[in-house]
Amino acid sequence: MSRLFRALAFALVAALALAAAPDPAAPVLAFDKDLRAAPAKDANAFRKTARAAIQRQFDLEAVTRTVLAERYDAASVAQRARLSDLIVRRLAERLVRERTGPPPSLRVLRSRDPGQGDWLVTTELRRGQDNPVTVTWKVRTAPKARIVDVLREGISLDVRARKELAAALKGRTLDQALTEMERHAPAD
Repeated sequence: MSRLFRALAFALVAALALAAAPDPAAPVLAFDKDLRAAPAKDANAFRKTARAAIQRQFDLEAVTRTVLAERYDAASVAQRARLSDLIVRRLAERLVRERTGPPPSLRVLRSRDPGQGDWLVTTELRRGQDNPVTVTWKVRTAPKARIVDVLREGISLDVRARKELAAALKGRTLDQALTEMERHAPAD
């Protein structure tokens, strides 16, 4: 009887663990849903919706940590917040520029766990009869499933932002580089 009880208890614990595991595609699908809810013809309203969706579905602290790399610990909370805001503004502006016509359909192709707590969620974006675009989302599932990077056509959001920061840093302090980046960033 105790052997049967242990087997049932183990099965129950395993089932609960699987049920509690976050779906790595959830923040990607929620992000897509948020963007679809934005007004179609009003660029400012879409920009505002996109920024809010980015702040909800992306782990901006993790993105900022990756972009700052070895400078993260030395950066002040205010500097980190400025960089995080720049990332949100630039990503939202890119979404505004790319939005033409109805939103593309998004389909999750696969999710895979390469280890280290991150998942790669590969999606296909298709607008009408146009060729589909493959986008891979890096999602960190703990403590809450959130997007930490986007790879499109082999280009990473994190790598692009890191290169922009490195270019702005040449001969400048972090504050000066952020000020320079803010001058060229889309307006609020």
